[in-house]
Amino acid sequence: MYFNKPERSSRAVDGFDPHSKDMHCNDVSTYDSVDWKPKECEKCTATFPKKSVEKSGEVCIDVPSVKCDVIGYTECDMKMVPTEYSVTEMTENSYDVKECEQIETIIMHIKKIPECKDVTKHHCVTKWEILNGEKVWSGNDDCKEVTWKECKLVEMEVPFPVTEIVCKDTKKLPWMDCKQTIKEQITMNMTCTPKAALNCTHVTTKNCTTVKWTESYQEVESNCNTIKVSEPYQEVSHKKKCLLSNPDADLDTEVLQDLNPNEKYDGPIRELCGLPKVDVGGLCCQKDEVNDNGVCRDTCPSARPDNIAGVCGCGLPRVDVGGLCCQKGEVNDNGVCQTGRTGRTDAVTASPFLNAVKHLTQDDFEKAK
Repeated sequence: MYFNKPERSSRAVDGFDPHSKDMHCNDVSTYDSVDWKPKECEKCTATFPKKSVEKSGEVCIDVPSVKCDVIGYTECDMKMVPTEYSVTEMTENSYDVKECEQIETIIMHIKKIPECKDVTKHHCVTKWEILNGEKVWSGNDDCKEVTWKECKLVEMEVPFPVTEIVCKDTKKLPWMDCKQTIKEQITMNMTCTPKAALNCTHVTTKNCTTVKWTESYQEVESNCNTIKVSEPYQEVSHKKKCLLSNPDADLDTEVLQDLNPNEKYDGPIRELCGLPKVDVGGLCCQKDEVNDNGVCRDTCPSARPDNIAGVCGCGLPRVDVGGLCCQKGEVNDNGVCQTGRTGRTDAVTASPFLNAVKHLTQDDFEKAK
C-alpha cells in the first residue's frame, strides 16, 4: 500500500529546558529516495457508426366522384446536431522531489550556580521501524554527549546546540498521467414525414396506402481498455532526536502500537531503564533502591521515612512541603516547619514527593504491597 506524504518544513525548538524531566525529543525525520508505484487508468476511444431504422405508415384520402390511385412519398429534413463524447489524453505532469538537510543552531537556557554538579546526557537519533508486523524502536544513532552544570541560587544563560531539519523542493520529475476529455462531434440527423398524392378518375372512393421509409442517425460507441503508468513517491524515514541517559538506552515502544506506516508520533516518550536498573517513581535506580526526592538511595531518610512503591515520603498526618515533612497547615520557612509566616510572606506549595508519585503505575503499588 502507498501513501501520499504531507509537506514538511523547517522545525524550530522553542522553550527548550534541559533541566526538566522531559527527554526533549524533536522530529528529525527525512524523506527516502524517490521510488515508483504502478497506477492504472482507463484509456478510451470513440467511433460514430451509422444506424438505420425502417419505418412505415398508412395514409388515406377521400376521392370524390373519381377513381384515384394514391401515390405515397416522403418529405425529409436533414439536420446537423452536436454530440458529446469522452476520449483519453496523455498529459505531462511534474513531481517535486524533496531533499532535507540538518542545521545546527544554538539556543540559550537558564542555569543556576554555585553548588554545581556535572550532568551528562546523550543526545541521540532514535528511529522506529516495522519488524514482523510490530512497531519497535530500532536503535539509537548519532549520539552526542551533552554536559552542563546543574546549580542553585545564581542564574546564568548558557548556549545549547539543537538540530533542525529543513526540507525543500530540489528538482521536478516529469511523468505521464491520463486525463479524460469531453469533446463534441457534429453528427447528422434526418427525419421524414410521409405524404400522399392523387392520381384520380371520376369516382368517389376512399383509398389508403402504406408508406415505408428509412431513417438514419449516428451514435457514440466507446472502446476502453486499462493501461498502467508509473507514479513517483517518497517514503518518510521516522526519526527522533532525544536526550538519553546513555547511548544504549531504549525507548518505550508502546506509543508506536496504534500508528499507521505513514503517521508520526509527536507525544511524550518514556525512556526505559536498562538492566540492572529499574523504574522507581520515574527515576532509574538499582534494584532495591528508593527514590528520595529525585535521588536514588539505599533506604529512606528519617526526614521522609515512608516507602511507597519505592518513593520516600511523609507519613500521615504529616505532608510534604517543599521536600520537608510538616504538619498539615504548616509552611516550610527556610527548612523549618512554621505555623505562621515571617519576613518571607509568600507561601509556595511544592512537593517533589507528590510529583514522583504521579509517575507510579498500578503495578508499582501492587509490588509495594
